[in-house]
Amino acid sequence: MNDLQLFLSVLTALGLISSVWMLRSAARRLHYRDRSAYWVRVAPLLLCGVVALVLLALALSHAGTTLLWSGAALAAVTAAGSYWVELNPQRVLARRSRS
Repeated sequence: MNDLQLFLSVLTALGLISSVWMLRSAARRLHYRDRSAYWVRVAPLLLCGVVALVLLALALSHAGTTLLWSGAALAAVTAAGSYWVELNPQRVLARRSRS
């Protein structure tokens, strides 16, 4: 493993850990009856995190840098989305009005 692969692996892992941490702390700020709906609504973010984790595992098993780049980018997008949700978790639960 070269330095670039190590850097991208650490970047991906830190992005995924921070995403889980932020989503969990945002869920704690919600009322207990809203938490199940919250987790359902943020499931796509969690799915992106799982895909990034699978890309990381595949890249580490085959030592492919291309998969590491895509996994790191996906982890960064997941972390940014988690940060946006963590700023105001109520916006995830808000229903869109139909015009």
